[in-house]
Amino acid sequence: MKRVTAFRFLLPPADRFEGKLEDVFDLQDQVATSVVGELVTEVEFAEMERATRKPTASLDAYDCYLRGLSHQFKFSKNDAEVALGYFLKALELDQNFALA
Repeated sequence: MKRVTAFRFLLPPADRFEGKLEDVFDLQDQVATSVVGELVTEVEFAEMERATRKPTASLDAYDCYLRGLSHQFKFSKNDAEVALGYFLKALELDQNFALA
């Protein structure tokens, strides 16, 4: 009998999967199901947290935020500086705009 133990970063330490080597595909299904269950929980928590953030009522602040995002993901020093300028402008327009 072989023992399969999931890594800590995937599953809580109490989750262990044991079976015969011939049942390796059944063990794989059990591990996959357990990992998906853990990921769904994490994603649901992240979505609930995101939903509690209040969006801005200022369209100008939101516009600056979107313009900043477009520069942020170009991954150059110049674009990073431009993105920061837009994010700071968005915060000037709405100090409670958490995404900016």
